[in-house]
This record gives sequence, C-alpha cells and structure tokens, in this order.
Amino acid sequence: MSENLRNKLEAAAGLLGDVRVRWLIGRSQALLESGSISEKELESLMKRVMRVELERWLIVKEIEKQCPLTIREISKGTSLPEHSIVEHMLALRRLGRITTIGEKENWYLYDLSK
Repeated sequence: MSENLRNKLEAAAGLLGDVRVRWLIGRSQALLESGSISEKELESLMKRVMRVELERWLIVKEIEKQCPLTIREISKGTSLPEHSIVEHMLALRRLGRITTIGEKENWYLYDLSK
C-alpha cells in the first residue's frame, strides 16, 4: 500500500471519530424532522464538513510525521493546495491543535501543540 493511500485511510479513520462529524451524523434525523434543513441541504453540509475535517486530519498527520513543516512542505506531502492549507491552519490554530515555532525560508514552521 502506498504511503499516500495509507495517510488517506488513517485520516478517514480519524474523521469518523471527529466530534463535529459524529454530532452531525447523530443529529441528522432530528434536523430533518424539525424542518430546519432539507435533505439536500443536509447532504451538502455533511459532504462539506467531512471534506474539511478529512483535509485537516491529513494536515495534522503530515505535521505529526515530519514536524515542523511549512505550508509549502505540507502541501507537497498532502497534495492539498497551499491556499486551502492556509485556511485550515488558521482554524487548527484557533482550536489549539497546532502552533507556530519559527520560520524557514520566509515561511512559518508549524508543529503540533503539546
């Protein structure tokens, strides 16, 4: 099995344990029954949340594997575009999952929060 595929499978497994994803799956029937969201809107929301969380898991796994890393290095390791990684890094910093620990070639270096 390729390293890339292994990373994606690990990220998918982590995704299933994510609080946001579990909450959304657990509340989906109640949301539909309340009429606050249509089935089509719920499906779109679930896809978006799962994509975002999967990408964040890929980023965290890449940093975990080779920390510290720059945005460019994370992009190469995950095949995600740099602009997407920047957005995820802002969210991951707010959540306290990553931290900036210095600079390398005019790029910030990121590591997992202890």
